[in-house]
Amino acid sequence: MPNTRRINVAYPLSGQNRRVRYAQTGLSLDGRRGVYTTPRAVNVRSVGPLENRARGGSRPGLTKFIDNDFGTNILGVASVSYVNNAGLPKVNLVVIADGNIFVTDGSTVTQAQAYWTTDDGDYVISEDGDRIVFDAEVSSSNPLGNNTAFQMAENNGKLYIADSALKKFNPATGVVESVSGAPANQPLVCAYQQRIVVSGLNHMFYMCEIDDDSDWSFAQDIDDVSRPVAGHAGGGRMGYSMTALRQFKDKVLILGAADGLWAYYGNPAGDGRKDEVSPYVGPINADSIEVAPDGTVVFLSRSGLYVWQVGSESHPTPFSDVVIPEEMRDVDVTATQVIMRYDHVSRGVHLFLTPASGVGTHWWLDLDRRAFWPVKVPATMQPWAMATMPGSGYSNVVLGCKDGYLRRFSDTASDDDGTALQSDVLFGPFHVSRMEGVDGQIMEIVGALAADSGTVTWKLVMGKSAEEAVDRAESILDGNDQIEVDSSGTWVAGQNCVEYPRSRGPWAVLWLSSTDQWSYSTASMVMERLGRLR
Repeated sequence: MPNTRRINVAYPLSGQNRRVRYAQTGLSLDGRRGVYTTPRAVNVRSVGPLENRARGGSRPGLTKFIDNDFGTNILGVASVSYVNNAGLPKVNLVVIADGNIFVTDGSTVTQAQAYWTTDDGDYVISEDGDRIVFDAEVSSSNPLGNNTAFQMAENNGKLYIADSALKKFNPATGVVESVSGAPANQPLVCAYQQRIVVSGLNHMFYMCEIDDDSDWSFAQDIDDVSRPVAGHAGGGRMGYSMTALRQFKDKVLILGAADGLWAYYGNPAGDGRKDEVSPYVGPINADSIEVAPDGTVVFLSRSGLYVWQVGSESHPTPFSDVVIPEEMRDVDVTATQVIMRYDHVSRGVHLFLTPASGVGTHWWLDLDRRAFWPVKVPATMQPWAMATMPGSGYSNVVLGCKDGYLRRFSDTASDDDGTALQSDVLFGPFHVSRMEGVDGQIMEIVGALAADSGTVTWKLVMGKSAEEAVDRAESILDGNDQIEVDSSGTWVAGQNCVEYPRSRGPWAVLWLSSTDQWSYSTASMVMERLGRLR
């Protein structure tokens, strides 16, 4: 057997995996060999930001969506499409901040208005015969609780806001009105088959008449398939409090509770049917569930992340059979805001776990590879709410951040709105000697980055075991300056020259780090087997 060998260093396209045994990171999350995972990563993805190729690299940076400070707390963001007075299609973004309702139209921000009414609900009219308006507001306390996002849903050019009393915003007029007759104090709202659906106060859900949000009278002719509908999601069992509502292409209404999931197919007042998807797992809060365009439902439950396919008769399955990050288990929703949004541009799901104070643990979920990628954003940019918004060259997910600004990810942004974007990823561990109890040495290392990549620092961390090599690398990554890197250097864009580290040890971890925007291409190492380990 030769004493030297050359290995190619493949990018860990299957994401971070901290539960498999150390020497098995050459297995993907679904058990396939040759598709690697990493023991530790932050702010990197499977798809690099340069050319969007599946070769790995830093994540996109954050940039302001609009240069406007909305206030102390952004507690709601949603888009609404409509046709304006000139007959042109428009899309506006509605922002709820500090109890106020704002509307963005390009770079212009205005405050939504509300009509002044009497206690009997009659409009107050001025001497000129006009309705009197004032700045629209929402309740100071969200029905979902403090520091949680208001739920909003678009239907027929209007945006419905689940406040203590259901509200309706008309972007054509800029006016917010209460929806007459709607059940009160329902914190969840959804649009399904031209109906407005509300729920969340208890185990019940309510739907208005088709195309008539003023009719919530449930005692009507049962043969009328457009009539309002009320019901509960628990099948033969009662007591489930609704935590989430989602719809998929007006075909399926998904009802979620912390311990259950149901799907309503078709018209609930006609030939529709309700299926119990799971009596055991469901979304833990209103924004802990998302539906991809192909009908893949992803939700965070008490026991971790699950997926289910719309139309399937099977039970939801773990996002990964191999690994569920511990940070995703038993999340305390009273202290942590959980938000998920599908990103149509990057074809994955953002999962943010934002604590009331400090910096949270966040994730980019690569649906194609079922990969987990940890994300860190600056403390002031932790999001409380997210929405989807059409846009070219950017992510179409807009974040409502703690500092009062809206931001979104951009492949052209090399930092987080002026703050350096630190990205790190560990490769390995590699068995240098290929024999237990035998020492080894890395003789050569060479790497190549994308042609327009930024500079990357490479570091080799050695250990007497796979666990020791990973632990030493993670300890340095966490800021422990008492542990030294065995050798290091820098790679620039394109093909780099061979370097000769001569780093000694039976196990090794290759660590790449950068504050630039970068994409990986390839790397290789020449390893030599030495004598017995001492």
